[in-house]
Amino acid sequence: MKQVKVTSIAPQAWVRRLLRADAWLPDRFMFSLHGATGTQRRAIIPRADDPATVLPLWAAVAEQRPVVVNYVLCEHNTRPADEVALTQLLAPYAGRFVLLRLSSINPVQGSPLRPSAREADFIAALSRDLEGWVVSHHLSAGREAVAACGQLRSEILDLAPPVSRTGQAEAMS
Repeated sequence: MKQVKVTSIAPQAWVRRLLRADAWLPDRFMFSLHGATGTQRRAIIPRADDPATVLPLWAAVAEQRPVVVNYVLCEHNTRPADEVALTQLLAPYAGRFVLLRLSSINPVQGSPLRPSAREADFIAALSRDLEGWVVSHHLSAGREAVAACGQLRSEILDLAPPVSRTGQAEAMS
């Protein structure tokens, strides 16, 4: 039997639908965190929800299915202050998630996101300071992909911004 895994930025509204009693759930999830604050997370995932508001929802999903929390490592989110902020954000969720997956960034031409020179120090600090968490590092994750998460930002690929359903309905009339 094939297992179904979902990888998502997991916005609040989508996760709330997963928590309904009649919701279908895949076998496991990987949710993309990428920042300890809303501003930091939105640098990678435009229009992303604040981590403090989505983590409790992700933890509720983790009570039903295994959940991996993914965090891409780039220069803007691996500073010493980020180690402290991420440790404080995740500490209350010790033992609730399968693991914290730290992924090296997949550099994409045109993206403002750059690899971190502090990657090894950041990984060591989180591995040491996050009690009750399994921390793993994935150096090659996504290297074969053209881009991922915020690397697909509309201004990088010259895509039109998303249109709301109301705007789509008006455009079709």
